[in-house]
Amino acid sequence: MDREERSESLGDYHFPEFHNDTNTPSQQNSSDKNFDGTESHATVPLQDFAALLRTISQPDIPHTLRYSLHKYIQKHFRSELTERATQLLHDHQPKVSALSPTALWIRTSLVLLAVIFPIGFIVAPKAMLTVVVYALLPYCFASMVLKGVLTIASLRRGKTPKHLKPAKLPIVTIFLPVHGEASALPALISALARLDYPTEKLDLKFLVEETDRPTREVLALLDLPSHYETIVIPKSHPQTKPKAMNYALPFARGEIVGIYDAEDAPEPDQIIKVVHALTKADADTVCVQARLNHYNATETTLSRMAQAEYTLWFDMLLTGLSRLRLPIPLGGTSLFINGIA
Repeated sequence: MDREERSESLGDYHFPEFHNDTNTPSQQNSSDKNFDGTESHATVPLQDFAALLRTISQPDIPHTLRYSLHKYIQKHFRSELTERATQLLHDHQPKVSALSPTALWIRTSLVLLAVIFPIGFIVAPKAMLTVVVYALLPYCFASMVLKGVLTIASLRRGKTPKHLKPAKLPIVTIFLPVHGEASALPALISALARLDYPTEKLDLKFLVEETDRPTREVLALLDLPSHYETIVIPKSHPQTKPKAMNYALPFARGEIVGIYDAEDAPEPDQIIKVVHALTKADADTVCVQARLNHYNATETTLSRMAQAEYTLWFDMLLTGLSRLRLPIPLGGTSLFINGIA
């Protein structure tokens, strides 16, 4: 794309701070007044993707300029953002990336099991069934023992922290990935409006797929406050929630980054509790997981069973893991990570 095309596109995204500079086609000078009335100046390299990401990561960048740059980057660097979202983990930690091939011994073992099991059940079904049962018994026994230990550990009384508001509240970014959930948006926005946290310290981002036209149309019709932003994820594979969040991660401005699903209804003081927990935790703690449960638990027998399962998992097993300082499996929602942005 040439400079003229990009200069024209700036007007589409309302860059009042940008001024044309014919001597430096790859840069635009920007200026904006700070809250104290002073004027700050910056040079924004519009054709340098990495430099643009560094620019929007600066904490003191004016809100209007930041929002304009977000829109500009999303329009002109779609492929770079997509590649970053899908390749960044593999480039930095290939061993934990799904793009890396599975170890040879694992593939060999899976192939052997896929061959041996059918043949064994055909040739000697009773003997094969006995082998399977004896192989599973140690796992089942160990699982029961572990759950018992975790349940006992969860019953041990711990200190009840006082969730006082810290003197300096950090900015909290919350990703709101929605897909085919247009009908759930009003309830979600209503729940977020009840959060007991200053709106100027909240950075709420709806993540919606480019192909999800109904949800995009509803979001466009809603009169969202300035601390909301909608990020459209271009169609690419894999079309998953983790990729969508990776795509949006460069636009997060919070010191803490959290995730809510469309059906979540967080308690009003949840963000304060999160900030308090991460502030008081040791340096090794980088993430907290909120307890989840169903708000319609008493409606049907199935919902009561789901409530029982969630209560066992979050109130007993995960609590036991935490108190025994064991690794905790994280869920896909209502979790908050410190220092990611």
